[in-house]
Amino acid sequence: MPEIKTNWKRTPKTSKFDRARVNRNKNRKKKGKKPLAMPLEIASKAEREKALKEGKMVFLDGEKRIELPLVSKFDYGIMTNAFLQGVYKTPKGKIIALRSFSSFGIKCIVLFSVSKGKNSYAEKVIKTSIFSGKHYMDNKSNFKRVNLPHMKIPRRLRKIGLGLKAVSKTEREQRALNEGKYGFLMNKHSPFSGLFEKLGYKLDYESFRGFISAQKKGKHQPKDDLNKFHRIEAIDPKTGKAKIFTFKIQN
Repeated sequence: MPEIKTNWKRTPKTSKFDRARVNRNKNRKKKGKKPLAMPLEIASKAEREKALKEGKMVFLDGEKRIELPLVSKFDYGIMTNAFLQGVYKTPKGKIIALRSFSSFGIKCIVLFSVSKGKNSYAEKVIKTSIFSGKHYMDNKSNFKRVNLPHMKIPRRLRKIGLGLKAVSKTEREQRALNEGKYGFLMNKHSPFSGLFEKLGYKLDYESFRGFISAQKKGKHQPKDDLNKFHRIEAIDPKTGKAKIFTFKIQN
């Protein structure tokens, strides 16, 4: 079997798109906006295939090689599987992993901080959750409706695109499970109405007193089911462009 190269020079194409991403964030700064979190580069095809056989995936942060499990355990009252759905670098240099999980009827994206341990990279959950519309039981055994607007994002991670990416994944999943359609109600004072308009939701401010009705119907893919597939946005080392890499979840 040929040796798999883990160190290679970036192609001119890759460098060109790197510069474009840097310039995009410089322009955001000039406009008084925060720079966006950026997806990491994924490993070469040969290394991806090798990592997949071991239940892992490999990413590059410059010269740093970051290897993470595709499926890890997450403590949500009980231990449940958390499926890798993306790895990003914040403007301050922090590495954040997005993972999906499903437990007690809740389908959710949770953010993890990634840091270098002694022999490998470790992940620690950030108290940040992007919920999609499922029922769950509270501590008093009452059923409550949890919709997409019920999200918690620490101030340091706001306005850098992570919330938008996580919500986009959950709303796509809900539409994939419901023939392309999804709708919910949110409080008329919700700070997220603009976010859902960006995602293509039609908002009706008059249909329910005190609430906004949000509805969307559009293209959907079975692969957006985050219980069955990893849908990882990453920089393609061949082209330098960001794209979605899809891997089937192995149970």
